Amino acid sequence: MAHAYPKIGRRYFYNLFHSAGQNDRKTCIYTPIGQITVNRQYFLVNGQQYRLFADLLQNGVKKLVMIKSAFGKVFLVYAPLLCILFWACTKNGSDTPGKSWSVSFTTGTGNIVFPQAAVIAQPIGNVHTTLISGGYADTSRKQGSISIRVIGGDTTTRYTQPNVLVTYTDSTGATWTSTTDTTNAVTFYQFGKTPGAQVHGSFNCIVSNKQGATLILNNGNFTAPYTY
Repeated sequence: MAHAYPKIGRRYFYNLFHSAGQNDRKTCIYTPIGQITVNRQYFLVNGQQYRLFADLLQNGVKKLVMIKSAFGKVFLVYAPLLCILFWACTKNGSDTPGKSWSVSFTTGTGNIVFPQAAVIAQPIGNVHTTLISGGYADTSRKQGSISIRVIGGDTTTRYTQPNVLVTYTDSTGATWTSTTDTTNAVTFYQFGKTPGAQVHGSFNCIVSNKQGATLILNNGNFTAPYTY
């Protein structure tokens, strides 16, 4: 049984109820129009191939985001829709993106590159925000992710504190959040507004952990597909 959540762009959130002694809730995101087939990270919707981007933790619930894939044809296995979505939620994928999508930066310990990246329009109430997300497809092998929320940010310009909010999880699982330092900034150089269009920019930020230690994220760059 599936219950629809509020529409987000052309995609919907669904709760999938799986009976196995007790109900487990899995939340997926997908385009509900047309036939969907899947093989691990690849979905086919009305003949258009999509790639499963990554799990996103939002309001304590994991959600999946699909973006148009630039890959050629792959072997697709048909299964009933709900089984496909539930199965896709539980599978791990490759860290190799369809294009040269990535979020990268340097810290005091070296270079960090997240090969899974997306730029997502996320209205919060009446406030428009843009989320830049980077991570790994297979979080069981590699820990780490970064989320950069830019308040009001969807044009090719520079945004600074307090309109830049950063959350960084390092390879040990420790979480760092942006400080109120005035040097925290994100610059968009290219901002495509259609699904799958390229968004490119740079960032620098000082983050801190709950113990009060600080970390400088320098030379930040992102190139990612636009999603809404």
